[in-house]
Amino acid sequence: MAGALEGAGLTSDYDKSQEFGLTYAPDDFKIKGVDKFANSYYMLRHNDRSNFFSKDIEGAELYGAYANSIRGNLNADHNENKQSSEDIKNSYLEQLE
Repeated sequence: MAGALEGAGLTSDYDKSQEFGLTYAPDDFKIKGVDKFANSYYMLRHNDRSNFFSKDIEGAELYGAYANSIRGNLNADHNENKQSSEDIKNSYLEQLE
């Protein structure tokens, strides 16, 4: 879609508009629901070993940012679970004293 918009003389890059005489129209590049589509697509990309889903989605976060976000969430969940387990263990130990 970005290619079609750029073919029509629109761009979301201000510097590019000045350099090449294109119309600066960043709102035209914003697509409602792209974040949900990107999440599904990047999940497929993450699980795909043949590299079929190798393109980033224009207007959404890049795949690298998505992957780091998922890893960060997993690490945070792991740390919360570890802390909860430690709290449960300490609670039982206090009750046994």
